[in-house]
Amino acid sequence: MHQPDFDIAIRLGLVPDSTLIARTLARNLTWLCASPDYLSQRGTPLHPVELEQHDGLLYTHRAPGGCWQLLHNGQRQTWRVKNRLRSDNAFSLLEAARMGLGIVVMPLFLGAEAIMRGELKIVLPDWQPEGGNIVALYRQTRRASPVIQALVNEVAEKLGPEPEWEKTVTTGRAAAPLEQGRKRP
Repeated sequence: MHQPDFDIAIRLGLVPDSTLIARTLARNLTWLCASPDYLSQRGTPLHPVELEQHDGLLYTHRAPGGCWQLLHNGQRQTWRVKNRLRSDNAFSLLEAARMGLGIVVMPLFLGAEAIMRGELKIVLPDWQPEGGNIVALYRQTRRASPVIQALVNEVAEKLGPEPEWEKTVTTGRAAAPLEQGRKRP
């Protein structure tokens, strides 16, 4: 966004540059997910303290120091994860999770299809990674631009307060995308 030839950017999460106008387009819900094969081989964690015994698929920019920040009952808590794979590419992490390589923090917009097809299960549903929002960013000098404003309005309207990927997973909860966990011995 610091290059003069960019008019608008779509970004996930927090917006560090206050010189830009930020318009929230949708929530960026995220979940801890793993493949059914991984969970059947390694077990399903019942509490985040168990994440230390699991393989983590870590997004470089979201897991500094090999830790995940999870929200539980409105409180943010940090949990250490064993690093099996680190990448700055969410698509690579999605594929690694599908292949059974570990547990991943997955944005719902990217993982909804895999969840609905049963390729991924949501684990620790009461401990949600903070996803922030999907935000349109543009310069203040471009604020009056009718084209930029029309594009931002159109995207916000198309996504709506509950984007299609959220409806799909919420409606499909009866299809059991949540991994219920193993019984304690």
